[in-house]
This record gives sequence, structure tokens and C-alpha cells, in this order.
Amino acid sequence: MDSPVNLFNFFFIFGIRFPESIFLYFISHLSHNVHKIKYDNNKSFYNDVANKVAFIAARASQPVSTPPTLSQRFLSTFIKAAEETLSSKGLTNLYKFGGWIDEISHGLKYTDKWCVKLDNNSSGCEAYLIAEDAANARLGEDIDLLILYTHGGGFITGHALIPIGAFVYWLNTWKANHNAKVQILSLEYPLSPEHPFPAARDYLLKCYRWLIYEQGLNPQKIVFGGDSAGANLSTVASLQIVNYQQGVHQLPPPASLLLISPLVNTDTGAESFNTNKELDIISLEWMDKCAHAYARGTTMRHESPEISPLFEKDISKMPRFWASVGEYEVFRDDIKAFAKKAKDQGVEVELMYEPANYHNFGVSYWLSNNGAYHRAAKKMGAFLYTLAVVLSLSFVKEVMTIKTSKQIPDFPIHGLLPKEETEAAAFIKKYPEYDGRGTIIAILDSGVDPGAVGLQVTTEGKPKIVDMVDCTGAGDVITKTLVKPTVKESGLETLHVIQGLSGRTLIINPKWSNPSGEFRIGIKRAFELYPTPLVSRLQQEKRQSITIDHHKLQVEVQKQIADWEEAHPPNSSPSESDVQFKTDLEARAEILKDLIKNYDTPGPIFDVVTFFDGSDWRVVVDVKENEPLLTDFRKEHKFHTFSQEDLLNFCLTYCYFSIVTTAINHGTHVAAIAAAYHPDEPALNGVAPGAQIISLKIGDTRLTSMETGAGLARAGIALVNTRADLANMSYGEASATPNAGPFIELIRDEVINKYGCIFLSSAGNNGPALSTTGSPGGTSNGIIGVGAYVSHAMVQAEYALLESVPERSYTWSSLGPTTDGDTGVAPIVGLYCLPTSSPNACGCVALLLSGLKAENKEYTPYRIKNAIINTEKSINDPFGVGLIQVEKAWNFLQNFYDRTEQDLSFEVSIYGSPREKRGIYLRGEQETSTVQIRNVDINPKFMSAIDPTSGENNTRKFEFESRIALISTESWVRAPDFLLFGSQGRGFQIKVDPTQLARGKFYYAEVQGYDTSSPFPAPIFKVPITITKPLILNGTKYSLDSLSFGPGHIERNFVKVPDGATFADVVLRFSATQNTDPAHFLLHMIQLLPQSRYTKQEREYHFMLGKGSYGDSNGDEQIEKKRFAVVGGVTLEVCLAQFWSSLGNHTISLEIAFHGIQLTNNTGNGGENIVYINGGDAFTRLDIIAPPLRPTEYSLRPLSPQRDVLPNSRQIYGLQLTYTFKTTENNLTVTPRFTAFFDYLYDSYFQDFFAIVYDANKKVLGYIDIYPKNFKLDVKGDYTIRAQIRNDSQDLLEKLTNTVCQLDITLSKKVNLEIHSQVFDVFASKRASGRGALEKGERKALFVASPHEHNVFPKDAKYGDLLIGNLNFVNSVRVDGGQYKVMFIVPPAPVKTKEPTPSGENGSNKGKDGEKEKSKEETVSTQLTESIRDTQIAHIRKFPADSTSRKELIAELEDKYPTHLPLYQTKLELLLEGVNGTMKSETAKAVIEVADQILANIDFTELSSYYGVKQELNNEAAKKKKKEFDDKKKIAILALRSKAQGLAILIDKSKSSFDSSSSGVNAEELTAQFEKTYQTAAQWLDTTSDLKNLLLYVMHERRAGRYGNAIKAINKYVSEQGLTKENAKEIDKAIGVRLELLRELNWDIWSAYEEKWKLIRVPPGGYAPF
Repeated sequence: MDSPVNLFNFFFIFGIRFPESIFLYFISHLSHNVHKIKYDNNKSFYNDVANKVAFIAARASQPVSTPPTLSQRFLSTFIKAAEETLSSKGLTNLYKFGGWIDEISHGLKYTDKWCVKLDNNSSGCEAYLIAEDAANARLGEDIDLLILYTHGGGFITGHALIPIGAFVYWLNTWKANHNAKVQILSLEYPLSPEHPFPAARDYLLKCYRWLIYEQGLNPQKIVFGGDSAGANLSTVASLQIVNYQQGVHQLPPPASLLLISPLVNTDTGAESFNTNKELDIISLEWMDKCAHAYARGTTMRHESPEISPLFEKDISKMPRFWASVGEYEVFRDDIKAFAKKAKDQGVEVELMYEPANYHNFGVSYWLSNNGAYHRAAKKMGAFLYTLAVVLSLSFVKEVMTIKTSKQIPDFPIHGLLPKEETEAAAFIKKYPEYDGRGTIIAILDSGVDPGAVGLQVTTEGKPKIVDMVDCTGAGDVITKTLVKPTVKESGLETLHVIQGLSGRTLIINPKWSNPSGEFRIGIKRAFELYPTPLVSRLQQEKRQSITIDHHKLQVEVQKQIADWEEAHPPNSSPSESDVQFKTDLEARAEILKDLIKNYDTPGPIFDVVTFFDGSDWRVVVDVKENEPLLTDFRKEHKFHTFSQEDLLNFCLTYCYFSIVTTAINHGTHVAAIAAAYHPDEPALNGVAPGAQIISLKIGDTRLTSMETGAGLARAGIALVNTRADLANMSYGEASATPNAGPFIELIRDEVINKYGCIFLSSAGNNGPALSTTGSPGGTSNGIIGVGAYVSHAMVQAEYALLESVPERSYTWSSLGPTTDGDTGVAPIVGLYCLPTSSPNACGCVALLLSGLKAENKEYTPYRIKNAIINTEKSINDPFGVGLIQVEKAWNFLQNFYDRTEQDLSFEVSIYGSPREKRGIYLRGEQETSTVQIRNVDINPKFMSAIDPTSGENNTRKFEFESRIALISTESWVRAPDFLLFGSQGRGFQIKVDPTQLARGKFYYAEVQGYDTSSPFPAPIFKVPITITKPLILNGTKYSLDSLSFGPGHIERNFVKVPDGATFADVVLRFSATQNTDPAHFLLHMIQLLPQSRYTKQEREYHFMLGKGSYGDSNGDEQIEKKRFAVVGGVTLEVCLAQFWSSLGNHTISLEIAFHGIQLTNNTGNGGENIVYINGGDAFTRLDIIAPPLRPTEYSLRPLSPQRDVLPNSRQIYGLQLTYTFKTTENNLTVTPRFTAFFDYLYDSYFQDFFAIVYDANKKVLGYIDIYPKNFKLDVKGDYTIRAQIRNDSQDLLEKLTNTVCQLDITLSKKVNLEIHSQVFDVFASKRASGRGALEKGERKALFVASPHEHNVFPKDAKYGDLLIGNLNFVNSVRVDGGQYKVMFIVPPAPVKTKEPTPSGENGSNKGKDGEKEKSKEETVSTQLTESIRDTQIAHIRKFPADSTSRKELIAELEDKYPTHLPLYQTKLELLLEGVNGTMKSETAKAVIEVADQILANIDFTELSSYYGVKQELNNEAAKKKKKEFDDKKKIAILALRSKAQGLAILIDKSKSSFDSSSSGVNAEELTAQFEKTYQTAAQWLDTTSDLKNLLLYVMHERRAGRYGNAIKAINKYVSEQGLTKENAKEIDKAIGVRLELLRELNWDIWSAYEEKWKLIRVPPGGYAPF
């Protein structure tokens, strides 16, 4: 029997009377793909339903209290049969059929009138927009609400258009009843089991995020809606938003929910499942099938709140919701329970309960009864209308206003970050989805704050910052120490603890997963991570805070002093102890004064704990308790804040474990300009709000954000590893050689030319003189260099000027050309953009890339650069550079997408000079005075293949041919008319004739190459030609009279400095002819020297002209003078500019007078330096001693494989050099100089140089980069410099292993050399006679005398050291840039003549008593006996401590030599050797006994008599006697010190035990003995050089409670001893005793201060890493 007939009979039997025409229409629709969806196997579908439905048809006759209608019974039975027998696909087809029937029942004929499919959007969301006149409707425009709808179907079946009939009915009803403008967006979400949880929920959230952040819809106008399982998705999605999403993933909740028969519990245990299981359309078997499919592959259970929201504990934050439930629903009890729970927790709920209705009655007319379907539509409409009214209310607030005659205008926010001038705003308005999405921008800067507002999400809701990398090494933490936790009982709690390197006890969270049980620990000082401005603020705040507590201590001490003085008036006689007490108080006051004076905030010190949890390394930085576990930022995008005090965010990079912070806020500012996204205030968005960010920190925190070669190299490596689309670098330095150096080669040849990253960089802010562009932005091929430009909008919003000024480049913007002729900031290299210029331009480029990526169009960096250059807007730049125009660049890319030459870069090479150049730059007198012919090569540069063996570009290179027309832009330049070349390039000649050009001015021209086959008239290459033709002076003066200036005006002139000139005087004269505003003027003068930075001979002066009364038309003439050094024969640019923001017109005259004094000879004669000069007033001062240092050790090793391997797989090596030096004076300033590495960064021959200066304890004193740094060494002692040179060439590094460090030490006392006009005067010791005038052309000889006395030289100076000083010829006014340096070699010290002894040369007299010389035999015998005795004494130490042999030997020697002091010295030292910590009573008694034996054999009267008189050591006998007395004194001090220590032990024991009674000596007697012993010892103690003596003094004062005296003595000892490797432990011990004393004084603030500084003074981790 035919299937359609069977189905027709089936419908007829159950009383459903369809008109035959409708039924036939239904059959034809099935065969022609209803809603344009193809149904497979239609015939089997009909048979399956018709043949399998009958066996459960009887279920419809089950008796109930409120019987359903016949149609309800049929549909319930039919659907259950289908659920239990059909596949998911079959069910979906059936539901589509039902939706079509529903559509017909509402009288609809064309779905297209109400529905349009949205499947071509950037979010990837497939959905249907249901709206009136859907074809012309715009999503979210001109509406009150949007319902984001998810259909039902048990998560495994269904379709977005099944409820189409209900959707249209709702919209019509709501419009008729409330005039509501509503759209419905019905999602086609992924179904299970192919896409189990959480795919469907996350799909809904993704589309919601897209609506908010890309389509710009207000979340308070969005309603989540759904039926059955779709209502479940709406519910769990809203709970996910309000309860679980945080940080960058946080979404605002929707306005409300529409929940039609929601599934809130996947379990079937509710009573309604039992009572309604035969009535409802949902069977228990079906429920179980759906739940298992949805949770497949997960650990979800029925009670999991992620799928059963009824079990969510906290639903209080849910949006208000409307829900429906029918009497016959199996979900009835669960829905009612969920609604009650929500109400109980404060959620606004409206529940519609309908008797005698099935599941989903609110969305299906055929399942409803008694008009419930229509009532549901009306009630939903009323619920939504109330919501819409609330949202549209405007609240009027009364505010107090100030009367004004003018309307208050809105602030010009657009001027804060202009986008209109570059067409960026217009581009995004036209292409809203090309807003940077799909692009990643790497920010090479000072680091980006991961918590910054606007840098959290993109317009798509993706994380804004995808990775954070510290390329500098400043945040590196050494975690080599391994520990395991130990168990510690704390009350009733058992703790697992470890000890951090700080000494603090750290509690380990038992919930942490650590399979190995081992933890790595490290330590980091916060101030090594904090930006310098933050450190300064915290230091100031901490000083203010500690001063309050410190003041309390000072007041307490001063009060005690005042009380003492009141108790002891001047005429009283205080006791000795009273006087000592006051002395101690005064010492305390002095100590407190010094403490606060020398206070230096140590800052926080963090313990760091890390472990491997089985999949990732986890890290805790112990900034406070309960710190979160962090891992590599790129994995989880988590960060943390150190404290509320600093509000500094940090994250981690783990492959080499670094704590990543910002060095300054510059990088965050740059990132925000490029790509910030502010959903609540779009006007503050960056240029490309859809772009994502990678932060590559190149600004080293240790160097106050200065970049280093290591940081730059690692950033280049990271660019390749992360495959960033763009890179922005707003950093740079001057360089001597453009377009060269490891970093520039890495970026140019690998990052750009091989991996296709577009690199933009600031060209520099060092103008306005020419040739001031910095590296890399203004000097390098491939990199787009960007200059800064100010627009009217910026002037209005940012600069608050009284008058408008013209748009222009900033006065300080750097200009080309580079020294090799390239234009620097010009079409061949870059463009101008708005400040901060480079990130603004980078954002503009990101918009272009976003569009190309969205349209799947390939591009190269060269294509993008060509499009920008060829469409820029003219701004009247001297080199023809323009302003970027995004829309025009986009049109260029579209129109010329098929032009392959756009993917090439044409490189210009000029030959005929020592170094290949990229343009023609004529600057000197000779080359600008004759016709010049230059050979030029043009070479097409193709993108390099990542795999060099692929040959992917070979065909293009082989087929490439270009036919070029050459055009010269100026008549004084000639070139051939045409040029034909292939992939190997071609050369031609250019003729430049500067002879007819006026002198003193700047000229620029180009030879432009046009591809004759291109439809676009734009050059594909340009040869830049720059001429600065200097004026040749007839005399020595150069003047410019009556120069007129306005805002931003620049006068640029060039003059040849006369040969022989060494310095010049410049005078500016200004007088106002009418009242004028004061103006900021900049005088910028530069001479370019070969292989030198432009800064070598740069002079920059700022003046305020017209200030005060000088701006009055009747005021005096204002005169400004400066004196500066020059180089004779070299062109000088004299650039005078009125600052762009300075108002008013001014007229200025300028005059420069050149002077010259030269050394014509410098020879040595007899030890005196003879200097021939032709200059006048000569004076020499020697300021610096400079002993050169050689490395004491070196090591060469490969560096980190994670971050120090170049993209070409070459390993970077590190050469570590160690230098040591010693100082013998406190408060010296030293300057280490590495001339082999200084002033080389971007153009260096090595990759990086970095050095760290340490003291003897390995404390970091400072860092050295490529510029000299001064170090103030407060304490004399040993110091170490550890330097690291990086390169990928081992051969190069091996040649640098003996690199010299020149150590400049500023002398505390100056050394002056006298100048004489006659050589005789040098030896006659006459006064200096070198002063006088020198006429032009006159020659004069002067003689510089060496000091006659050697003691004028520094005591550290050794023979061969250099004293470096200055030789000044004019000393009335300082010469900027200096004149001459003088180097003086320290001569050898004079040798003293040996004086004869009183009794002749041989010194044979043995004494004053005239005793006769002993016989030789007696002498030898005595010597033998003494030698045996001394040998026996020496061997005592070799016997074990308690051995019989030792005791017998000592007894034997005591018997033979009862008065020999060295024997008892050894015996005493042996007793003291065994003392570790506190001495035992028995040992103390033994020590006292031996000490008494020693003291009994020392005649202190004789000792005092000897040292009481100055001894003349003029013979051997006197020297021998002195040694004998020195040895005796040393032994006496040892005995007295040891006895005092022993007595102190016995005193303490007697006070704490019954020792006193048993020994027969009480504490008072012992104390008296102690005091007597100490007083004797005090006469001989030197507490400033011997720690043991100091500790005895400290013990004595400590026991007397005189802590001030004790601390004062320790401070003096530490200061005078300095810090050497030999005494480092002793100094540390002394400071440790000082800490104990501070604690005993209860000076808690200072004991805590000392404890922190101990960790810094003696770093637990040893040497800090590079």
C-alpha cells in the first residue's frame, strides 16, 4: 500500500479532518524540500512512521481527571512513537514538518517574508532572523528587544525554524497589543551526541558575545528565550554568566529569560513524571536517551547543575524570567520547584500554569488546550512590554547650574585619539567587521598591563592580550633549590610547611596536586620588578610612614636625656655609671639620627614557590596569604596584583620562569592606542579594537626601561614563534651605521622578509635637525618608520592653546636622511601618523589586514607598505612624506590585488664609497661644489621561503621582468629615460649637479621608477637625493639677521666650520617691535662625523624668548649666549625653530663666532710633558684615576634553548667575563667603561652587552648597559663586575675573552699640573707662568710640569696607572662638548735610601748593655732547643682533643717552659676551638685558669712603658724588639678577652642555677672579677679592626644595658673595615649582633628593616642572573 495513503488513513482514523487540498499541498511540499532543506529517504520516513505508530496508539485512551482532546491524544501518542522509533535525523525531519503545518495553520504562505538566514558572520553563528519584512530588516536596529532563541528537541534533534509559526504569531500579537518592535534570532546550535555538553551552551554564549561586542547591541535589550531543552540552554547560559565567568571572559547578563516548558532537571524522579508519563509527549525512555547523549564523554550526572539548573545552589543573580508549565507535563513539579527557588532567592519570576495542557503548549498550537497558546503569547508580550518600558524610562535629576551666557560644549573626545584624519573611523563605519579582528599585534615596549581597562576583550569577546613575555630577563627568578614539606602541628590543625629562601615559614595548600612532592623555591626583591616611578613613590610613602614611628623613638630618647640632665645639674658630681648612662643615651640619639638619615626602603621581598602538577608548572608568588596558583599566561590568561599599595599587576612566563611586569606605563598606552576596546564608551576605542595583543617587554626594569640587545633579540625570536601579524615598536636609539646590526638583520631578513610580519617603529623624537632619525624605525629597510604629526582635533583636546595653530609634524619629530642617504621617514620607509604615531599607524594597518583576512586574500608586508605609500595624503613634508589614509589604501589593495610587483621591495644601492649606501647624500664642501656621478643598482627583493629548499619563488623570479620609466623630480638631477631589469636587478648612473644651487640651504630630489605596464601612476622605487650645501665663510663669523618666525616655523641653514676651529660662541638677539607672547625656541646644531652617531656632535639649546618685560615693544633687547665645541672643516647645520605650540610672531637675529686653538706637537723629554699649542689660556686639572682591569675568569656557554635560539636555528652563546677590584677609601665614585661595547646597540657587531656590579657579598649595586654608569661605593672593599656578551658566533666571542674594563675612579683630592712658559721654570719651582693671550697665527711653547712630590698622587695609584683630566684653553665660560683630554702616566714611587745602623752596616751590636756576642756553639744549641720546643707546641694541635698524648705533651712542656707564653697561648686557643655557641661552665673555668697563667707571666708595666713612648725602628734590633712586644701584647689581649668571656659565662650560670653555692664564688665576686678583667683589657683593645675585641666590648656594654654604645661601636667597625671577601663573614656576624641589639631595644621598625636588608645585603640565591 502506498505510504502517503497509509498516512492519510492514519490521520482520518484519529479524527483529524484536513482539507484534501491542504493534505496534497503537504505531500508536494515534502517532495520539494520544505524550507529549502533536503529530506533524505522520504519514502522510508513515511513508512517508518505509519507502520510503527499503531502499536502504542491505544495509550491515547488512558483515563485522566481532565481528559485531553482527541487531537492532543493523537499528537502525544504519535510523538512518543516517533521518539522511541525514529533516529535523531528522522525526528528533526518530523519536527520540521510539524513546524510547516503550524506555519500553514497561521495562514502564512511565504517564510521568506518573515525569515532570513544569517550564516555569513564573523562569529560563526548560524541563525535565522525572524522579523517583519525580514529581507530588509537590520539585526538589532530600531527595536525594543531582541529574543535570542534556542529550540527544543532534547539536545539531540530539532531545528531553528520549527517554531516559525509561533514566532510570527508572537510578533504580530505583541505589535497589536503593545506596538512592540521585537526581533527573534533563532539559533541553529550544534546537537548531541556529535556535539555533547557544553557545545550547545557555549554556542549560545558565543553568539551572545557577538551580538554585544561586534554588533553593538545593548545586553539590556536582549532576552534569552527557548522551549524545553532550548529553555534549559537559556537558563544554564545565564547562570554561567552571572556565577562563573570572570575577568576577560565576563559577559553582562541578558535583560530577562522566556522559558517555555523548561527542562530544569534531567532526572526523572519527580512525582509528575509518574502521574503524567502516559499523558505528556515526553517518555521516560526518551528523557534517558537525551540525557545520556548530551552528557556523553563528560563526568556530568543528573544532579550536575551544569545540565540540571534546579540543583544550582545560588540562582539569586539570575535575570528576571517568565516561564510556562502545563498540567500534563512530566516537567511540572520540577518547573514549579525551580520557580519557587528563584523567588525565594529574590529573583523576579512570572510563572504561567495552565491546566489540561501538554509540554510546549506555549510554542505549539496543536499541543495547547482551552486557548492556552494564545494566552501564553499575550502574557509573554505583557512581560516583555513591562521590561521595555523600564528600559526606556529617562530619569530627570535636578542639578545646580551656573548661569552662563554660552552653551557648554561637549569635550572633543575624538581628539584624544584621532581616527578621522587617517580615515580609520570611516573605514570601520563602512566595514564594521574589519575592525582588526583576526589580527595579532605584538607590542615591543615596556610591557603591557594585563589588567588595564580597555585591554580585556576584543570586539568578538576574545581575550585581548594573548601572551605576555619579558624578553629582558629582569623578572627572571632562580629556582634551583628543591625542598619537601614537613608536617607541623598548629593547635588542632596539621600544616604542611616549607621554609622559603627568606627564612619565612610557608604553608603548603594540601589541595595542590604535586605528584613529585617536591617544590622549587626562589626569592625576588619587589624593587627589581617595580617600575622606577612606582619605586620612588613607595620609597617616599614608606619613609613618611616610618618617620612617624621613628619620631616616637627619638622623643623617648631625648626625654631620657632631658630627665638625666634635670637629675644632674651642672654643679653636681654624677657617678661614673651615671656618666656612662648618659653617654649611651647620646649614642642612641646619634644612632637614630643616622638611621633615618641613611634610610633606604628595602621594599617587599617575595618568596617564590613552584611545582609541576602533572601537566603544567604552577607558581605562587607569596605576596600575601591564599595566593592563587598561576601558570604561563598564554595558557590561562591569569594575572594577579602584588598589593593594593602598588596596584601593579603581574603574570608569569614559565619556560624560563619570569615574573612579568611593566617597566613603565608606556607600553600599556601604546597597546591601547593600537587596539583598546571600550564597549561602554566606544569613543575611547583604539584604532583597531578587534585586534589581539602580544606584549613583548623589551624595556628592562633594571635600566629604568632602557632596551637591551638581549631583549630585542628575544623579541624578534618571539615574533616568529608567535606568528604575530604586526609588530609595533615605539623605542629606538641613535646609531652610527644605518640598516645594520644583529637585531635589524633579524627583523629585516627573518621576521619581515621570511615570516611576513609587518613591523612598524617610531622614527624618533630628536628633531628638528636633519639626519636625526633613530634605529630601527628611521634607519632600516623593511621596517615602516613612522613620524609624529599633530592635527587640529588633537590641539583642541590635548594642548589647551589659546589660539589654533596649523596642522604639522611636531617640532621634535626626527627627520632624515640617514647617513647612507635613505630618507628615514619617507615613502620608501614609512609615513607620518598621529601620536603616539607608531601604534596609531599600526592600528590602521591592522584594519587593512583584518579586511584582507576576512576576504581570504593573501598579502605580504611589501604589498601593504606599497598601498600605504601610494595613497598617503600630502602634508608638505620636506621629503614628500604623507599621512596614512586607510580607505584609500584599502581601495588600492582591492584594485591592484592581481599586480604581483606589489609583493616586491625594490632596494636601492649606491656604489663608489667605502660602504654601500641607499641614497645620495651630499653634505661636505667638496662634494657639493662639483658635479657628482653615482652608480645606482635597483634590486627586486622577493619574500624568502621559510623552507629554503622549497623553491617556491623560483618561478616568479625566473618570469619577473620590469620595464621602467625613470623620472627626475628636479632639473639638477639627470638619469636615463628607461630601465629594463629582471630578478637580478640592474644598474644605471645618476648625475647630480649641485654647482648652481645656492649655498647654505637644503635641497631634495628623487629619481622615480614607474612600471610602464601598471595602470596606476605610482613609482615602484625612488632614489633619494639630498644636498645640504654649506656656506663658506670668508672670516670666522656667521650671522642670520631678522629671521621671522611663527608657530612651528623652522629655519634651516648650513655652514662649513672653518678649518682649525675648535669651539664657537652663538648669540641670539630678540627685541619686540610690538607686544608679543613669550615663545619657546629650539636651537639645534649637528655635525655628522664618519662612523659616529649624530649625537657625537649634537648641541641642543632651549630658550624662552619674549619672556617677562622682553615681550614688551618698549622692552630691552633679549640676548642669549652659548659656547660649544665644533670640529673644523665639517658642515654644521644650524636649525632654529619656534616650538609648534608657541603662539605669536617673532623676529630673531643669530650670530656664530668660531674660535680655534690646536695642539701641534706633544712629545716627552726627560720625564716632563712638553705641549706646543697655538692657543691662549691653558689650565690642566686631573680628576680621575683609571686602572685598567683584565678579566679574572671567563666562561662561554650556550644560553637558554627556549628563548635564545634564532629563527634560523642558530644558538646564541653567552660570554661571561668577571672583573674584580678593590677600593681603600669610602664614598668613592667609580665608572666602569667597556669601550669595546659602549654606544653600540642596533648597529652593534655583537648582539648584546650587559654587566652587573656586586659587592663582596654578591649584593647587586647596579647595572651597566651600552652607556657608562657611575656607581657610588659607600664602603671600601672588594667589588666584582660580571659582564655578559651575547652572540651567535663562538669565534667572535672567543676573541673577546680578554676585553679590558677601564675603571674610572673620581679622586677625593684633585691633582693640578702647573703650566710654565720656560723649561727652566719647571725645575726652579717658580709659579706657573703659562697664562697669556695668543694672537691669530702665533705659535707658543708651554711646558706642563709633573708634581715634585709623589704623595700628591692618590694612594691607590700604581705605577702605570693613568690620570685623566681636562685641558681647557678658555675657562671663563664652559665649552659644551669640552676641548682636550689629558692623560698622565703615574711614575714609579721614589726609592728610599737605606740608612746605616748605629753600630755599622752589619748591625752586629746585640743590645744597649754591651754584652758580648755568644759563641756560635751556644747560639746553635739555643736555636735547636727553641726549634724543638716550637715544633712540639705546633704538634699539640695534631693530637685528638681528649687524647692522653696531647695531655702528656702539654704537661711536659709546662714543666720545661713554665713561663713560655706561646705554649699557654696554644693551650688557650685549643680550649676556645671547641666552643660552638655558649661555653660550658667547665670550659669557662679552664679558660680562666689558663688565662691567669698567661697574665701572671706578663709585665703590664713594662708593656705600658714600651708603648707609651714612640719607638725608633732604625735598626734590626729595634724591629726585633717591637715584634717581641707586639706578640706579647697580642697574647695579653687574648688572655684578657678569654678570661672576660669565661667570667661572663660563670656569672650567667650562677644566676640561673646552684653553681654559685657549689663553686664557693658568688655572682657579685664574679662580676667584680669580670669588671676588673675588662677594664684591664679595655686599655689594649682595638675595636675597629678586630671583631673579637669588638664583641667583647659589645658584650660588656650589653650586660650593662648600654645598647647605644654597643651599636655605635659596631657601626664604626663596619664602616672602617669595609667589605672584602676575607672579612665578609665577620661583617655579617657583626651586623647580626646589631640586629639582636635592636630587638633588645624594642626598636621594632629598625629590627624589621635590618632583617629585610639582610636578604638584600647577602642574597640567598647568590649572584643575580643576567
